[in-house]
Amino acid sequence: MKILKFIVYVVFFQSSLLCFGQNKYFGSSGIIGTSVTYIHNYEKIIEHTSETTWNVNIALNVGEKMYAGMQLLTMYTKGSNRPSANYTIYGVFGQYNFLNITRRRLYAEGSINRGNFYINKDHSFSYKYDTWYVGTGICYDHPIKKISPNLFVELSGYVYVPLPINQDIYYTQYIIGLNYRLNSKNSLVK
Repeated sequence: MKILKFIVYVVFFQSSLLCFGQNKYFGSSGIIGTSVTYIHNYEKIIEHTSETTWNVNIALNVGEKMYAGMQLLTMYTKGSNRPSANYTIYGVFGQYNFLNITRRRLYAEGSINRGNFYINKDHSFSYKYDTWYVGTGICYDHPIKKISPNLFVELSGYVYVPLPINQDIYYTQYIIGLNYRLNSKNSLVK
């Protein structure tokens, strides 16, 4: 059953890219991004937890205002009353840019992800293999022209909801990161 899910997942993603491949915008630019997010939580007076997330992603222009890509989130957690642990979430995403007249991007993102990170009802973290998530986010890219015309700072916020959606527990992430646009001078999104 897991193999079948994976095959359907890959075929759907490749079919989507092939459909977009028929337009003049497909592959005109790409983006490589990275960020590190640190969250220090004081849940109770006696319990302190921290979480560090490293996000790496790559995307390809698939339409005039659309990008599609892959991401990998690696998380390290520790707490005063919990053992340290490492978790991973990976998936595919699509982005829609609302701006079309500047090099800045204001975009919405939707994603499908899989991983082993799970937040329990008591807000503790645990391993739960083969956990699927639906992710949504809003993001803004601003150019850093003094360093490089292709380098951008990203400010964004995401929510990852585990599937099936049967509880009010979800994973949120804020991002202050860097994006580098490949072939940006030839991109039709200026």
